[in-house]
Amino acid sequence: MPSLRRLSRPALGIAIAMAAMTHAMSGSAEEGKSPEHNAAFSGRVLGSDANRHDASACFIRSYDAVHLAQHPDQKVTRILVLLKREGESSEEDVSRWRFRFGVNLRRDPASYRTGGDCGPARIETEPGDMKGKLVLGCGVDCEGGGITVEPGVQKETIRVHLSSIRISRPEGGASSKPAPNAEPDDPDTGRLEGGRDDRLFLLRRTKITDCLALAYDDEDREALGLK
Repeated sequence: MPSLRRLSRPALGIAIAMAAMTHAMSGSAEEGKSPEHNAAFSGRVLGSDANRHDASACFIRSYDAVHLAQHPDQKVTRILVLLKREGESSEEDVSRWRFRFGVNLRRDPASYRTGGDCGPARIETEPGDMKGKLVLGCGVDCEGGGITVEPGVQKETIRVHLSSIRISRPEGGASSKPAPNAEPDDPDTGRLEGGRDDRLFLLRRTKITDCLALAYDDEDREALGLK
């Protein structure tokens, strides 16, 4: 770049703007986002499907009576997570993801679900247990909370970190009682809080059809690759 002292005022403005843009781009890299991180995440969780830009994967964990007896504070009895890679982002040149999340809870026959967008994969830079780890952040619109997904030690497994997430059940669902932490004007929509035993879940990949119930309708089912 030419010396700033030799530039005219308009050219100086352009140079400063370009420098700011370069700094912002390097800042994004420092925050841990890169195509390499996304490729590494894909390889860990998608296995043989990692090279497919539109790959979908379903992960599940069901807890038996013995486990639940040993963890009396755990509310979740079954958890499902669907991850769908959306292809390359034209803005950041890294893949973004879509997710669906489903749970069953103690003493509640209803099935709850939610979903939103994720990614791209990154190296966590914030202080805490996940700092330095490869993660995918997934969120629900309108301050609905979300989950953070971390590849498990074994391929095609994931660790799901939960703080708080908005969940809902289909209208006229199996339960007559309000959803947990139900919204005042909607008893079918509530919030699952990550309590003492509901903050971290280890899920294993299963067949994609196990996640069929997480789709909102036929169009959503097709978009998520649930064929």
